[in-house]
Amino acid sequence: MNYIALFTSDIVGFICGLLSSVFVARHLGPKIYGSYIFIMLILAYFQHFGRFRESVSILPYLKNHSEHEKTIFSLGFLINCLMGTITTFMLIAIGSFFSLFSDFSDWIYPLLSLMIFCEYFLIFTTYALSYQAKFKLLAGLTTIRPVLQTAGFAYLYFFANSQKAVLQYFIVNAGAMLLTALVGAYLIRNYINLSFLQYREINIKLYVKNSLLFYLTDIVDFFTKKGVATFVAAKLAVSNLAYFSMIFTHFDLLRFPNSALGTMMYPALSKETSDKKQRAYISHKVFFNFLIFPPILVAAFFLYPKLVILFYGPEYEIITHYFPYILLIGAPYLITYPISHYFSSNGAPHFEGIINVLSLSLQIISVLLFSYLKDFSLLFAVLSQAFGFAGFTFALLFTYKYRRLNSHE
Repeated sequence: MNYIALFTSDIVGFICGLLSSVFVARHLGPKIYGSYIFIMLILAYFQHFGRFRESVSILPYLKNHSEHEKTIFSLGFLINCLMGTITTFMLIAIGSFFSLFSDFSDWIYPLLSLMIFCEYFLIFTTYALSYQAKFKLLAGLTTIRPVLQTAGFAYLYFFANSQKAVLQYFIVNAGAMLLTALVGAYLIRNYINLSFLQYREINIKLYVKNSLLFYLTDIVDFFTKKGVATFVAAKLAVSNLAYFSMIFTHFDLLRFPNSALGTMMYPALSKETSDKKQRAYISHKVFFNFLIFPPILVAAFFLYPKLVILFYGPEYEIITHYFPYILLIGAPYLITYPISHYFSSNGAPHFEGIINVLSLSLQIISVLLFSYLKDFSLLFAVLSQAFGFAGFTFALLFTYKYRRLNSHE
């Protein structure tokens, strides 16, 4: 029942994400939409570099220190607030100094700052509810944001002027995140207290070490996902950034079965001390993916060109030429991705970081090679990102086969 609730939530998120993408892309057009994506890319840099990953490292810590539950969650919430404040100051200072948002109203700063705080808190809420195994509540919470955002985007699509709508889309985005965060705060209110004052009782060194490992891994993962996009933003026209973003946003939408699996797998693996049972559990989930993904990928291959023309219009037809490459190269990545939870749930995310380093290296080599041999184009950008998926899959399977992290049986 928990998986059905989470899967249903992810289906809703998939539909809302698709509709939101349609509204924004079609309303703004490739050029203005590219500017919107550019701001989101800048925001992503601040969100990832300012997030210390104190939330995700809580569950591996509690595997052997369950008596510290309230203290560690209270401390995690405090660190979230501190890092949100620091990141906001960095955003305002760097954004103003380099005039990153000079083409937009100054209201962009408070909106992006609000999105930073809400993003940090929503991640914290996710892991808190996962640890408590309140998956139905989590499913309901994660449905609120996409539904509110899609409704707001629909309103702007039908009633707002496209030349002035970029800031309004950020208002809707920030508003949806804020309302969801407030609901989340109510659901985990028992963790928002002064228990962090008892931090001396916990193994603070272990907790900080785990957080740092997750943080460094997350930085590598960020560049794996956004590195080529940054190169596209610097090298190609802003409309190409819009096309590139749309292609991989649509590919990300296909991950929705893994989202539900991951929400359940991570806390389950974090509490399991037997390596044999962990691997049996993972094998079961990967087998599930072998059953569910082939029809999804086949449907996407044949329907995607028609859906793009129907929903986005002929000006976005170019992305239909490149999406099949992503489906063919990225299929093994989607199916085997649940294995990655083995490393993070055992408090060893650095192995996933090493895997991402290989993926990132392939992307960098591809970008440099394509740039050297021929003028860099959108096709080469898409292929470079796709090669990263292939590298990740190979390194993930190899590492999982030859590295065991938990000796307890």
